Amino acid sequence: MHKYIVMKFGGSTLSDINKINNCANKIISKFNDYFPIVVVSAMGDTTQNLSNLISKITSQPTSLVDSANPIMSQYNQHANSIKSTTIQSNIATDLILSTGEMVSAGMLSLSLNAKNYKSQPVCGWQMPMITNSNHGSAKIEKLSKNYINSLIQNQTIPIITGFQGVSPANNITTLGKEGSDLTAVALADQFNAHCYIYKSVDGVFTCDPNSNPGQKINQLSYDNMQIASEHGAQVIYHRAVKYAKKHNVKIFIQSAFTKANGTTISNSPSNQNIITKQRAFLTILNQNNPIPNGHAFISYDQKWCLFSNQKELQNYLEICDAKIQNPKHIKITLIHPQKIIKENFIQIAKKYSSIYSCMESYSWICVQSKHVKDLERELHIGFI
Repeated sequence: MHKYIVMKFGGSTLSDINKINNCANKIISKFNDYFPIVVVSAMGDTTQNLSNLISKITSQPTSLVDSANPIMSQYNQHANSIKSTTIQSNIATDLILSTGEMVSAGMLSLSLNAKNYKSQPVCGWQMPMITNSNHGSAKIEKLSKNYINSLIQNQTIPIITGFQGVSPANNITTLGKEGSDLTAVALADQFNAHCYIYKSVDGVFTCDPNSNPGQKINQLSYDNMQIASEHGAQVIYHRAVKYAKKHNVKIFIQSAFTKANGTTISNSPSNQNIITKQRAFLTILNQNNPIPNGHAFISYDQKWCLFSNQKELQNYLEICDAKIQNPKHIKITLIHPQKIIKENFIQIAKKYSSIYSCMESYSWICVQSKHVKDLERELHIGFI
């Protein structure tokens, strides 16, 4: 039996005082069976608001650009021609963005203390969680248990700031967008615990439950979940899944507001089809435009180009003399671990867009926002 439990609460579960008190009650409900080690994200939209504030001073991309995502972060070779953010600006950016989790940790600790359960907020640098110096997408190099153990021995619940660590140079670093998931999984590995990630939904669904009903998935493999996360599923950070797979940490995705069982992520095999969505960084090309190099996806007729992320698109626009159309599209991806009938997918795709691709383990379609809900529904009927 596991002695500890790691409980991570997402930003939407901590967005106001009532929700913070609810999370405190959730922690207390586990206290008789396990000693809880708690990880928190920033309250609500705090991190995005801080990022917007940063952008009013500097035009350089902030640390919210996930430079570790293998799908979302492969930068073009022409990046040397673009003025880069200075090391000092990266340090300042990470420091600012890390403050959101500090507020959450303090507020949740106050709530538990008010309910007569001893707790204490703990920052990443206090543990410490040592990372490399890759600001905005730092890699965990070492995590010390000593400080957390001292709190536990004093029957004090640690409320740990997710998303942040400290570099060898003693600068605060961040782990990438949704990096609090990675903090939680790393702690679960250190304490030989299961990792519970609490959201505002009941688990992982076959499509976005906010736009279409979908079906809740009871169990997913690490690989199945990771590829969905890399393509826009918002339930868990893809690097957290990768870390969990490497260290065999079982993850439970559950609601902070209901008693539903949720979704278990483990090494048990699964071949679940899932529909995800994310912004499409799309450009319409013409004969005056240079053909992008690097990892951009270019159509056979060279009429359009899909970039991996916003930074790639911005870099291309800066080196391109001609004006370029940037239509606002959403990329809908069908994750299919097993092969599908491509003709059926292409038939659906052509109803909504001329920008699509059918591949071995996933296929995607870029559409205008007004078509997203209908396309998700049709893909769900056809392939889920």
